[in-house]
Amino acid sequence: MNRGLQAALLRSATKAASAGLDTATTLAFRWPILLAAGSEREWQAAWTEKIIATQAGLFDAALAWQKMLWGAGITPAGMMRVGEAMMAPAYARVRANARRLSR
Repeated sequence: MNRGLQAALLRSATKAASAGLDTATTLAFRWPILLAAGSEREWQAAWTEKIIATQAGLFDAALAWQKMLWGAGITPAGMMRVGEAMMAPAYARVRANARRLSR
């Protein structure tokens, strides 16, 4: 395995672990809000942000896929970039929620 691919795998694993911790933080703070009476607004915000992050991730992945195909073709490092592009919006939302709710 070449050095660039190893770095990409390590970066991806680090981001996924960080997102896992941010998700646990978000859930710990958000569940009491979601289970309270009159929490429809928070439920709607939670679902809306997930749909937006999904759509943005799919769009970013499609762009990264096209860029990879126009460049060196399908490579392991290129596939890692596609995956990173797809997950970036979700990771950003999870991190922002953990920061917002833990204050």
